[in-house]
Amino acid sequence: MRPASVISALLLAVMALLLSSPARAQLVATDNAYTQQNSATTNTAGGNNLFVRGSTTADRNTYVRFNLSALPSGLTASNISTATMMVFANGVNTAGTFDVYLVTGAWTEATVTYRTDPALGTKIASAVSVTTATS
Repeated sequence: MRPASVISALLLAVMALLLSSPARAQLVATDNAYTQQNSATTNTAGGNNLFVRGSTTADRNTYVRFNLSALPSGLTASNISTATMMVFANGVNTAGTFDVYLVTGAWTEATVTYRTDPALGTKIASAVSVTTATS
């Protein structure tokens, strides 16, 4: 095989690998807030920390919204095989678990409170384990 043919064959092989590779996108969180039952009218928008657990006597819900513009146009949920969300904890006082739901109701970072919590949809992760740790 001549060198030009080898290079052409390698380029075709690389192009085939690229075309068959799954698409990936890193999505940035654009909105975040948490709400707490015993502070039902308090808005906690845009903080650096999102508290997942309130207390033993008060529920707490945490909301995160992502900018989906990095995804290819025409992409539908049926085209997505895996989505991974990395969460970094800066402190865990009590080990436990939490669930993750899709949010089907409308909400805005600046106005959501426990009294105005949006409707939840499908549970997409159940009993996500968190162990005790401190930063």
